[in-house]
Amino acid sequence: MNGSVTSTLLSFAPPPPVDPKHYADLSTAFGQYHKDPINVLLHLVTTPLGLIGVFGLLRSYTKSSSTSLFITCCYLASLLPVLSTGDFFGTTVLCFLIISVSRLFKITLTSAIVITILGYILQDLAHMGTGEQTFQSTYSGNNGHIDLSHPKEWLASFGEHVYFLLPLVAHVSVPLLPSSIQEFFMLNQPLPESLQKLHVFAWLLGPLVVFALGSYNLDSRNNFCFFPGTPYFYRVIQCNLKETSEGEDPQEAIERTKDMRTIREWTMDHNPSEIMSTHFWFSELPTAAKQAFHNIAHSKKVNSTFRSLFGESHYCVDVLPGMNEIYVSGPPREESAFNSDHVFYSRHVDGPFGFIPFVSVYRCIVGLDRNMMVSIYYDAPSH
Repeated sequence: MNGSVTSTLLSFAPPPPVDPKHYADLSTAFGQYHKDPINVLLHLVTTPLGLIGVFGLLRSYTKSSSTSLFITCCYLASLLPVLSTGDFFGTTVLCFLIISVSRLFKITLTSAIVITILGYILQDLAHMGTGEQTFQSTYSGNNGHIDLSHPKEWLASFGEHVYFLLPLVAHVSVPLLPSSIQEFFMLNQPLPESLQKLHVFAWLLGPLVVFALGSYNLDSRNNFCFFPGTPYFYRVIQCNLKETSEGEDPQEAIERTKDMRTIREWTMDHNPSEIMSTHFWFSELPTAAKQAFHNIAHSKKVNSTFRSLFGESHYCVDVLPGMNEIYVSGPPREESAFNSDHVFYSRHVDGPFGFIPFVSVYRCIVGLDRNMMVSIYYDAPSH
C-alpha cells in the first residue's frame, strides 16, 4: 500500500526604489555626528542589537526566519543602486549577523521588546558618553527625540533614518579600516554597474529567487541547500504503524493493525498476479477496504512522522488520494526495462508538484507482510 503527502509554504514582494544622490547627502550629514571612533564602534553593537530585537519580534509572530530573510533580501536589492562597495558589503554582513543571532537564540516576544528598547537606549548613551550629538536630534526639535509640532515631517525623516540606518553605520565604519584594505577591496568605489542594474529587474528576479528558495528550502531540517547536487539529509522518514507513539492511546495502534489486516485480506482474496505487479486504486476499493486505507493514511502516527520533518508552524501536510493505491509487487522482470517495480526504486517526481516552490511529494510505502510470493527458477542440466 502506498500514498503521497505534500507540504507547502509562501510569498513575495518587490523592493522599493531609492535615490543615489539623496543617500550621498544623507551619509555625509550622518557622518558629521559620528566622527568619534569609539562612538562608531559602539554603534556596531547597539544598532544590530536593536534590530535583533525587531527581527526577534517578527520571528515570534511568524515562528520562522524565512520572512526575515526574504525582507532582508528585498532590502539589500533596493540598496544596490545607491551604496558604495564598502557600504553594501558592511550592510550585508550586519544583516547576516542580525538574522543569525535572532534565529540562533530564538528570542521570545518579551525579550525581543526589551532588546529593541535596550538597543535604542544604549545608542543614545553612546552619544552621551562620547559627547557627540545624535543625528536624530537634527530633525526632532528641542527634545531631540520626537518633534510633536511637525509630526508628519518628523515621521518621514525618522522612517528614512531607520531605513538607511545599517548602511549609514557601515559608511562611518569603513574609514576605521586600514587604507590598504580599503584600496584593495575598493570599498569606497561604487558597486559594479552590472550589479546595480539588478535592481531594475527586481520584478523578475524576485519571483525567480522565491522559486529557487522554494525548490531548495524543502523542509524544516534541510534549510537552504543552495548548491546543485547537495544531498538532502533526513529526507527518508520511517515509522512502525504497529507501535504506539509517545502520548498516543494504545488502542490506536491496535486499530491500525486491524486496518492493515483488512486491506491485506481483501487484496489476497482478489488473487493478485504471480507473474507481474498488481494495482488496486484507492478510488475503486469497496467500502471496508477504502475506509481501512483512509484510516491509515490519515492516522496520527503517519502525521506525527511527517511532522518530525515538516514543522507545523511552517508547513501544511495533506494526503493526495488520487495517487493512492494498493500495490502487490511481482517477480523480477529483467526483460522489461521500465515497469512499476523499477520506478519505486528510481529517482523521479510524482505528478506536477515537484515544479511548485516549497512543495515536497512523498511516496509512502506501508508494508503489509513479508515477501512470500517468490518464484525460484532452476537451470536445466546440460547433460
